[in-house]
Amino acid sequence: MEILKAYKDFMVDKNRLILLMGGAGSGKSHTTAQKLLLKIINEKGQKFLIVRKVQKTLKNSVYDLFMSIIESEGIMTEFTTYTSPMEITYNFNGNKLIFTGLDDPEKIKSFVDLTGIWIEESTEINEKDFRQLNLRMRGESIYQKNLTMTFNPVDINGWIYKKFFSNEKTYEASIYKTTYRDNKFLDEDYIKTLEDLKTASAIDWKIYGLAEWGAITENQVFTNWEVYDKDRHKDIVMDYTKHEKLLCGIDWGSTHASVCLLITLEKNNLLIFDETYIKGSKTTNMDFFKLIGNKKYPNSVFYLADSAEPRSINELRRSGKKVIAVKKGRDSVKHALDFLKRYRIIVHPSCENTIKELTSFSYMYDERTDSIYNIPETNQQDDCIATLRYCVDRLWRVPNKIKACASLY
Repeated sequence: MEILKAYKDFMVDKNRLILLMGGAGSGKSHTTAQKLLLKIINEKGQKFLIVRKVQKTLKNSVYDLFMSIIESEGIMTEFTTYTSPMEITYNFNGNKLIFTGLDDPEKIKSFVDLTGIWIEESTEINEKDFRQLNLRMRGESIYQKNLTMTFNPVDINGWIYKKFFSNEKTYEASIYKTTYRDNKFLDEDYIKTLEDLKTASAIDWKIYGLAEWGAITENQVFTNWEVYDKDRHKDIVMDYTKHEKLLCGIDWGSTHASVCLLITLEKNNLLIFDETYIKGSKTTNMDFFKLIGNKKYPNSVFYLADSAEPRSINELRRSGKKVIAVKKGRDSVKHALDFLKRYRIIVHPSCENTIKELTSFSYMYDERTDSIYNIPETNQQDDCIATLRYCVDRLWRVPNKIKACASLY
């Protein structure tokens, strides 16, 4: 049984919680099935539960995947298999693979003595489902019990991102990220199909090609951005100290967040280096300024701030910053968004709130007429997007002169 190199550590990982986040064709499901098969063959006393949200999706996905691997290894006679209920038993030690859906959550409570669980397509389930499954792995065992989750990173606004990946995470887990490039068994036609997504759908390419967090919506404003990866973006210098033409946008918050973004424009790239984000009813401008000051940006940086807060602008100027008030006028939002969409936007992975907003920021959609309008939705999180618009305010206002950032001020 040949194991893909990218999953070498996963095959021996004994953590309780293990996440395999991958793009299409990355081999995450196939390798998980291989790991579970090897365990039930070699480790007497193993009993695994394999689940998806809907029972009927199991037969043609993970159950058939196990059967395919067993058949390809020429060991079909060593197993007893059932389809109703779906089970696979290894004859020589009685170890079992049990397949079930979460259509009836109460059914899960009947499973006992489990040594491991695999949740395939984990983004289909909710956190309550996850907690209930995690509780099923109790009791004594000579093996470390573990719960493995496999999924495409389709929803940065979902519970998996929040609970396992964000600054607010509440669960610790081993996390493996893979793409189709990690699977040497893919045929050329499939690789071409995936790579065609680069031009066909930027958001699909981000999720299924690059295994980066996204959120698929037809009315999404930005599909021209990527999270910086030093291996993939070798043409990008993601260190602001190596750039001269730096800009900061500032959006003032009271009930909303106060945000500062540090960016530059370089050829066809807009690089977002850093994010300052503070929110809370008890926070003040001085708290915000202190956070910005702690970053120690170069003195040459221009700060473009929302003109709606002249007192805040004056306070920032008194701190020694070069501040320009951005006046919002007719169609200014539209023009700024159109300008931003011309560039390849590269975001440093530490800019977590900016990444969330770029993912979810959407145009207005009318369900009654199934129409998308060239106007952003009104009630959506857009503090970072507004800040980004302020960053480029003077640039879109001076067409045909955009050669360097600072030269326009």
